[in-house]
Amino acid sequence: MSAYKNIFGKIKLDSYITILTFTLLIVGFTIFFSASLGVMARHEAKFYNVLQNQALFGIILGSIAFFIGALFPREYLKNLSPYIYIIGIILCVLVYVPGIGFEHGGARRWIAIGGFTMQPSEILKYASVMLLGAIYTWQQNLKSPAPKQSFVSTPLSKGALTHLLSIILHHRF
Repeated sequence: MSAYKNIFGKIKLDSYITILTFTLLIVGFTIFFSASLGVMARHEAKFYNVLQNQALFGIILGSIAFFIGALFPREYLKNLSPYIYIIGIILCVLVYVPGIGFEHGGARRWIAIGGFTMQPSEILKYASVMLLGAIYTWQQNLKSPAPKQSFVSTPLSKGALTHLLSIILHHRF
C-alpha cells in the first residue's frame, strides 16, 4: 500500500510526511506561544501583534506554501536542486558586494535588491536539504553501489553535510 494519497485530484501527498510536518508546525507554534508569555506580561498589545503575525505567516501562509510545493513533481524539484543551491551560494556571496549587502544587528548577513531585503542563507538552508535529498536519491538509484559505502561516507555528501552544519551554526553564534 502506498503512503501517497491524491487529494483535490492533483496534489499527491505522503501521509507520514504531511502528519509529521503539521505536528511540528503545531508544536512549534505552541512553544513559541509559551516562550512569548513574558512579552504578554509586559506589552499585551505587542504580544497579540506578534502572535497574529506568527499565526498568519507561519501557519496559514506556510500551509498554503506546503500545498503549492506539493503540486511540483518530485523529479522536477530533484533535478532543479543543484541550480537552486548554486543560486543560494551566489546570493550569499552578494552579501559582501557593496551596495547590495548590508549589516543589521551587528552581522553582515543581509542583501537588499529593489527595496526587498532578505537573508540569503535562508534560501541556502532549503537548497542544501533539497540537494542532499537529490544526492541521496541519485546514489540510491545506482545499480551497483559499493556494499560498504553509505550516503554519509561519500565525499560529496560529507561536504554537503558540513556545509549545512556551518549554515546552522552561523545563525546560532
